[in-house]
Amino acid sequence: HDWSLEANCPEALADGLVVPKYFRNDYLQLASHVSRFRSEWPSLYIGPALSETGVHVDTIGSHVWVVQLQGRKHWRIVTANESALAYPTPFSHDIDLFETDFERHKMARLLTVHEVVTHPGDVIFIPAGALYQVANLDTTVAMSANYIDHTCLSEVLKSLEEISTVDEAVYYFTKELKARQVDGSLPTSPPDEPLPWAQYKSQRFPKSPEPLHILDHPSAEGYIMLVLSAVFLFVVIAAYVLHQDLGPF
Repeated sequence: HDWSLEANCPEALADGLVVPKYFRNDYLQLASHVSRFRSEWPSLYIGPALSETGVHVDTIGSHVWVVQLQGRKHWRIVTANESALAYPTPFSHDIDLFETDFERHKMARLLTVHEVVTHPGDVIFIPAGALYQVANLDTTVAMSANYIDHTCLSEVLKSLEEISTVDEAVYYFTKELKARQVDGSLPTSPPDEPLPWAQYKSQRFPKSPEPLHILDHPSAEGYIMLVLSAVFLFVVIAAYVLHQDLGPF
């Protein structure tokens, strides 16, 4: 079960949670423009013994870190540069990393599968674009959080561009990231110390040296795409109505 702690039980996070220094520079939290991703994580995962996930890649091209709280998890991970060998489909990958059918999936023999078992107190980092599968060896409780930094920004921006066409908050969040990427105000060096949760949530990007004019209004390209989409929809509807009135051509 996947349950957003911040959305459902924020007081649990305020009581002693400390974010490791390696994950402090999370652009999801630092941005001035709030998107739905800011409060979506961390999530609490509870799984019964002997259950497992399917193979998957984390959302929007982000990294993820997971803290094991109870029980043991068995991880099998394939890095992004080998994902093409894992039989990708439009939405996932047609492969089982625990019970691979090498007769059916011959290219899977070329995969480098990284394997680890996490115990209570362990933290595991999954890099952006990596596909992985997890088996619960015991009844497990874990907490995970996706995050964005400069090392995965290019892939994240590709994903956010698609989402921003239907989500205004994500649109402005994307524009802010792109503007700060241009003016050099995105942090790239890890801090020296971990950060208590309350401070982690209140931190923001340093003030940009230049006004972020790119945020002022949607781009001309966005308006053009909107108009073209409307014209295409009108043509489709008109053709359908004409077909209904005149019958088959």
